[in-house]
Amino acid sequence: MATQVQFSLHIFSFLIAILLTSSTIAQDQPNIILFLADDVGYGDLSCYGHPSQVPGGIDQLAKDGKRFTAAYVPDPNGVASRGAILTGRLPVRIGLYGLDGEDRHTFTATHSTGLPKTETTIAEALKEHGYATGMVGKWNLGINEETATDGSHLPKNHGFDYVGYNLPLTNSWGCGLRSSDPGGGTNSDNCFLYKNDVIVEQPFDPSGLMTKFLGNAEEFIREHKEEPFFLYFAFSNNHVTLSPSDQFSDTSPLGTYGDSTNEMNSAVTDVMDLLNDLGLRENTLVIFLSDNGPFLEMCSKAGFEGPLKGGKSTVYEGGIRIPFIVSWPGQIPAGSVSRHTVSSMDIFPTILDVIGRALPTGITYDGSSLKSILYEEFLMSEKWGFEIQSQMAPAHPEGLYFYSGEILTAMRFDGYKVHFRLQPQPLTTRVGFGEECTEGAPLMEYYAGCREPTCFTTQQVPTVYLIDADVGEGFRFTNYSEIAVFDPGFECKMMQLNFAHASSIVRGPDLLSSTNQIAELQPCCTLPGCPSASSGVRASIGKPAYVIVCSVAIRL
Repeated sequence: MATQVQFSLHIFSFLIAILLTSSTIAQDQPNIILFLADDVGYGDLSCYGHPSQVPGGIDQLAKDGKRFTAAYVPDPNGVASRGAILTGRLPVRIGLYGLDGEDRHTFTATHSTGLPKTETTIAEALKEHGYATGMVGKWNLGINEETATDGSHLPKNHGFDYVGYNLPLTNSWGCGLRSSDPGGGTNSDNCFLYKNDVIVEQPFDPSGLMTKFLGNAEEFIREHKEEPFFLYFAFSNNHVTLSPSDQFSDTSPLGTYGDSTNEMNSAVTDVMDLLNDLGLRENTLVIFLSDNGPFLEMCSKAGFEGPLKGGKSTVYEGGIRIPFIVSWPGQIPAGSVSRHTVSSMDIFPTILDVIGRALPTGITYDGSSLKSILYEEFLMSEKWGFEIQSQMAPAHPEGLYFYSGEILTAMRFDGYKVHFRLQPQPLTTRVGFGEECTEGAPLMEYYAGCREPTCFTTQQVPTVYLIDADVGEGFRFTNYSEIAVFDPGFECKMMQLNFAHASSIVRGPDLLSSTNQIAELQPCCTLPGCPSASSGVRASIGKPAYVIVCSVAIRL
């Protein structure tokens, strides 16, 4: 009898050990989902104070996790920002800038360059540690290298095993097929949709993109529910052309842009519901952020910068300060808010720190792990009812530096924002753009189209704002003596930080310059049912119909 009891106890202890080990493994290797929004402004979401935007799945992430109020991207342009997120490195180190050409800020359909394969992405690092990796949505980091079909720079060659429907470039102005879409069908060179590395639609119907992306995302999660996975879900719907699906059209008082935000919120909700249904939510770290500020030149079809100045392509706060939310039930305090100054480049090192792995060696990283900040409780003063100053060390004591292409424009350290170069300011507010806009058509790309050095004025004495108190950058210091009254060490510290930063920068080759463009690399969809370059057949998607010759689409 005693032997049977002892045997039973051994079996019970063994089972408990297995359960504890399995729990530890799950905790050490949580699933990771990275949601990246496109041109969504700091003030666009209900949880960031928008008075008219209906709360949705993104706001629920904030309720379940931590919302950051001082999160930044290192460059206010999409390609550079996306490369920085995936690598944890400043875009200028990678070479995500151009020195000539009208498209010096982005990859075009004919660029032979892309995100260098010498760069290590989050996906590649996680694969090394047993993660399944998947990507859907907007890529925007290069297509072909030697032929029009090699797909050398696409996600599958940067660590993503599963690649669903994706936009190698973007959902640009002129891609819409509906009669209500401004400029519809006029930009067919850049309006193509891929599945993995094969072009499947040209032009594509933007109103159907979210359904395709969401279906792929859910498929990937179901396929890998038994193993740790990393999903990169890059939305495109808040970038012009705005074309929400019929289900979400006319659902927002904010017009087409609000409809698009509602559809994005719904997609996040659907993914979270699936995680809950599969019992995966409590073991999934979810991150949401935007790639840059709102595209204000698009007038009523642009996002909202909130209390900030400027938008996309400016280094004012409205261009580089972004919504940033991280959620992990049971690990990150629910409903917490962090005022730490953090960067989108922190995502890479944070993820590896969370799973207990070191960063790849021999690489200079510009991000820092936010693990301790994520787990920090939200502290409130019982007496005064306001947030107690965090005792956590700053994530970036070396300062954060901001570039526009190859141009160093600004930095942030302690409570200061320092502008070394300034863009002109006539149209840095929504009011200014509203006066210039012709409703229904974009204003000339005042900032987004002006990124060369001549667009910036170098400051003999850098312009300084006390940014913690002046987020709208409305009251600048005119000289250092004004700052020295209350911070005598300011100038010395700034110079030391700048010297250290300049000494660390090794610029990559200019990948976005026009000299890297080769006309023969232009993709053209030739699959059955796809418009053909040679025959000019009628497009099989969209109403009204189109004829396409892979250089221009003509409405019939």
